[in-house]
Amino acid sequence: MFPADLLEWTPLIDLRDTPLAIEDEAVTVPATAPFDVWLNEVPAPGAALSVVCVSPAGPRTKTEGTPGPGQFSINRWGRLRFHDSDAGRSMLPSYSGIGSPGRVGPVNLLASHISAIEAFITARRVIMPFVGSFPGVVSETAEGEELRFVVPGPAEAEWTIRDLQIVHSQGWASTGATRIRISTGIVGSEAPYIEALVGAGNHTGAAATGAISVVGGQTLYLFVEAAGGHQFLQAAFSLHNS
Repeated sequence: MFPADLLEWTPLIDLRDTPLAIEDEAVTVPATAPFDVWLNEVPAPGAALSVVCVSPAGPRTKTEGTPGPGQFSINRWGRLRFHDSDAGRSMLPSYSGIGSPGRVGPVNLLASHISAIEAFITARRVIMPFVGSFPGVVSETAEGEELRFVVPGPAEAEWTIRDLQIVHSQGWASTGATRIRISTGIVGSEAPYIEALVGAGNHTGAAATGAISVVGGQTLYLFVEAAGGHQFLQAAFSLHNS
């Protein structure tokens, strides 16, 4: 099941007008090179910054060059770099933050996960059911009185209409078949449609065969094409993404 692991995303902070004192931000030095850790926020230039190792307990000393044992370096954007002797250790940096750093890595990671989600959804069948009701004694639908449905999603979202069916009616007083249609056009148009019916004396009908291709934002029209005396009719159809 996707995702295999739920990711925790650190909330991003816009540029602060006043630096925020951040105490003991928990970070862990990677077990393998590079031994770099990014702070959640960019440290304020010239402000105090300290780093303490949790175990074995002890402070780390800032250096401007390549870190040696017990040392760390930091760039202007908040990247801490440690010596390999600190690999895998937990650290507690304290500093004054002025907002989240703008880094390409997290953006690329987010983009890759979005692509994976899109691929996951696209590869799977999505079915959306719809129901329409015609109260009282059912009569043929006049133009402009159709039940209307809007296909969800953007214009490039492709769907097919399927499974039109009369799922319930009162047929005890019916004298003939009642036929309904789901179409991309209004009553009397020549637009594609699917038709389903319920016979005289029956309360439900079989699901219709066939399908109509539609796209997001398109309007669908459900109407009674022929009335046979059925009452309180309920019709259902579904949208499929494949």
